[in-house]
Amino acid sequence: MALLLNACTNKVLNTSNYELAPQEINKAVLLQEINAFRKRGCRCGSVKFMPTHALKWNKNLETAALKHSQVMKKTNYFSHEEKRGPDVAERVKNTGYTDWSTVGENIAMGYATEKEVVAGWIKSTGHCSNIMNPDFDELGASTSGVYWTMVFAGRKN
Repeated sequence: MALLLNACTNKVLNTSNYELAPQEINKAVLLQEINAFRKRGCRCGSVKFMPTHALKWNKNLETAALKHSQVMKKTNYFSHEEKRGPDVAERVKNTGYTDWSTVGENIAMGYATEKEVVAGWIKSTGHCSNIMNPDFDELGASTSGVYWTMVFAGRKN
């Protein structure tokens, strides 16, 4: 079982100068952007990822992402770790998605579109590595206010 997080900050932030994320993600656009990188391969920092299979949307992972985005908005706290609450693995399990072997999470804030947030994640080594990780099969994402959360999982074989 693996848990992969990127290197985001644990901070209370002033979000008044950030763009609002869309209230509802365009899943088709987000998947298209993510899977385009996976199809052609990508360099994430010093690591070159070869082309890999496309990810599929998963509603349970979307629910886990939504809950985390909502907590970040409510607490104005930008982090993978909630001050008092479950980590990404527990958030995924709490949705009923229990047959995973690896999970990961990307978070972001202040992006107005799916294309912008993916472009931002690709520029970050940790986020990019999650996007390109061939062990992941599915993803779900959601927003709340200025916050984006994307949750990845690979099912047990």
